[in-house]
Amino acid sequence: MGKYKKNFIFIGISVAALVIYIVFFEGVDKFTALFMTMNLKWLFIGLGCLAGYLLIESVILHIMTRQLTKKQSFMQSVRVSMIGQLFNCITPFASGGQPVQAYEMQKNGVKLGSATTALLCKFIVYQLVLTVYTFIILIFKIKFFKDNIAAFSYLAIIGFTINCAVTALLISIALFKEHVKRFCLALGRLLNKMKVLHNMDDYNQKVVETVDTFHQDFKQLSVNMPLFIKSALLTAVQLSFYLLIPFTIYRSLGHDAYDPLTIMSAAAFVMMISAFVPIPGTIGAAEGTFYIFFSLFFPSNIIYMAILFWRLYTFYLPILIGSLSTLIQTKKDKAHPTNTCAAHP
Repeated sequence: MGKYKKNFIFIGISVAALVIYIVFFEGVDKFTALFMTMNLKWLFIGLGCLAGYLLIESVILHIMTRQLTKKQSFMQSVRVSMIGQLFNCITPFASGGQPVQAYEMQKNGVKLGSATTALLCKFIVYQLVLTVYTFIILIFKIKFFKDNIAAFSYLAIIGFTINCAVTALLISIALFKEHVKRFCLALGRLLNKMKVLHNMDDYNQKVVETVDTFHQDFKQLSVNMPLFIKSALLTAVQLSFYLLIPFTIYRSLGHDAYDPLTIMSAAAFVMMISAFVPIPGTIGAAEGTFYIFFSLFFPSNIIYMAILFWRLYTFYLPILIGSLSTLIQTKKDKAHPTNTCAAHP
């Protein structure tokens, strides 16, 4: 956790900036008065959507992992998923979640290659579903957004291009075994020259074993079409829960002029465009993109409240839940406190 200290500080500063903005620019009285008028029923529905999103995240990871090994229980999968949420939120490109999840899965007895395969396959399905999901939404709502947002076409093209490129890269990693192996071995030699890695023989052996296991497991999963169809359908439901959160905030603030599909469409584009900004939690980029799209639906005097609750649900609460999950030891961890892998990611 120590190496992520700067990330936590950065996020802490962003929270402080938000609080300062509310206190000094909007005013506590105005904020309190607006909060008192919010519809609590819709706020709780928003929490339910977040819970559904996180639960399905755990279910997908579990069914992927159980195809390769029986070592991980469902509650362990839930804990691993929540820890992943934390590290996705505090690292650029959400890049820290999967390495930490693989490490935690190793502690549960899952081989590193199998853990990597399950996580990568899950991410590939997620990226594919997100791209298709957003494309379908675009078909129905492109005229609305083109008419109301300047340069929307450019934003959409950038978002689709990045998502397609990431998906293609992930599939390439999964398919080209020897290229992956050569890259990892070359990286080991570089780290050895930098005096970061010392035991080259041990490293090379682990690379070969892990990559071989990874590709063997990937081949096993890739031919299991029922598994991928089930994962894709679950991912579509998961994304629907996530994209409905802004709609619950919209309704909680007393508005009903726009239908759920329109609000979800805007949320999908915010998600797709801001996801690959190289800042922990896409802080600033997420709020800015949300402002651009949701200014269409929220009056200027309340949009800051919408942004606050949206980030609370999609960013700060997952950080809190993930942080608490890191403190929870499973029964297996307690029984085998020394069961750790050789090197922390």
